Amino acid sequence: MVGRKKLDRTNIHARVGVETADKLKEIAQKLGYIYNDEGSTGQLLDAIATEKIILIHKDRKLEKSTRKYLYLAEVIFPDETFIKIGITGLPINKRFPGKKYQVNVINQVEDLFTYVLKKEEFILTQFAQFSYRPINDFDGRTECFTSEVPITEIIEIMNQSHAICG
Repeated sequence: MVGRKKLDRTNIHARVGVETADKLKEIAQKLGYIYNDEGSTGQLLDAIATEKIILIHKDRKLEKSTRKYLYLAEVIFPDETFIKIGITGLPINKRFPGKKYQVNVINQVEDLFTYVLKKEEFILTQFAQFSYRPINDFDGRTECFTSEVPITEIIEIMNQSHAICG
């Protein structure tokens, strides 16, 4: 049979606002998730679940005045080692408790959320050629680099004033 690839699927049922189903189909269509000439809500939700789409809250007023930590760390699993950059609101020693991997913090800076977010985005773009997708699944796996990434250059960017990014 020619056509759409059959996938293992499940149905979910959720109580949502009256316009939500139509709005989700509209968003899916705008993003190119289409089935039978209309937006495919299922494909959209799959993209969100697999982090192909990252949701960011529209109202960031509170976050813009909140201080966060931008960190650079070496992450060590039994079968792989790589570098991770990330943002956390927790002190870095509390960000990774009880994990099944070792984390060695290389550098961290604290600043307003707006500035650490811009720095993180700048670093991820600037060093994209070193991007790495870990074989082990964990939160933050989309913000990783190979061990060959120039760490001293990243630290210099992290330690500069917020004007660097914009």
